[in-house]
Amino acid sequence: MIMLMAWMFATPATPPPPVTFTAEKCRYGQAMRVASCKGKVKVRRGDAHLRCKELTVIFDDKGTISRLSCVGAVQFTRNEEKATSQRADYERDQARVVLKGQAQLKRGLAKLAGERVIFLLDKDEVLVEGGAQGQWQETSP
Repeated sequence: MIMLMAWMFATPATPPPPVTFTAEKCRYGQAMRVASCKGKVKVRRGDAHLRCKELTVIFDDKGTISRLSCVGAVQFTRNEEKATSQRADYERDQARVVLKGQAQLKRGLAKLAGERVIFLLDKDEVLVEGGAQGQWQETSP
């Protein structure tokens, strides 16, 4: 009975924030569940912002975004983190953004680079893989 009471009064899990995007022009093929956008592309999910030249969005059977890919002069920001690369892929089911191609990250006084910079969107965590390099700027006492 106590377990049932706890379940009844438990607050439901907060759903993830929606993914929104804007661009100069988009083309959508409903049968293929794909949208292609070009020109000043901006994507947002909560506090995560992604900019690029071209965007491909893949929708699932329910019409929600399952994956998206950004190419060309990619810029990604989340809080004080700023990253750049040639390509970025968002994977909804894993709640992550993977930046590839000269991927670089700046967070505060730290600079990191590698083949891939991976942002785990539901955690305060970033992974740098493939020849990871870093630099920290010391501050004066």
